[in-house]
Amino acid sequence: MLSIISKNIAIITLISFAISSPLRAEDKTDPSPATGHYFQEWSEKSQAGFIVTSMMMASAIASQTDKSIQKCLDDWYVSNSDERNEQILKVIAENAEFPPTAVLVAIIEKKCGSYPKR
Repeated sequence: MLSIISKNIAIITLISFAISSPLRAEDKTDPSPATGHYFQEWSEKSQAGFIVTSMMMASAIASQTDKSIQKCLDDWYVSNSDERNEQILKVIAENAEFPPTAVLVAIIEKKCGSYPKR
């Protein structure tokens, strides 16, 4: 049952990400759109959408690979997502030379441990 729910969450997350892509595609003239510098130019709504979608996906992946990471993410992020979003945005801004996805993974691994290597 849990794996069916997790798979459905993953599918919904992917669909949400695909639908929200136009929101993030605000300016393609930047030569390095994968960095936090570019991410900071996005609207607040787009940044929040990216973080929420990424955290949902991280939790869905953890549900299939390491339940302790999933529990940690749910306890840490879901319990106070507004405050966590502010913390995540601050760390992305402080590390703007890196892709926001890489920074987000680093935050997750620092808080909840590394995903299993395969």
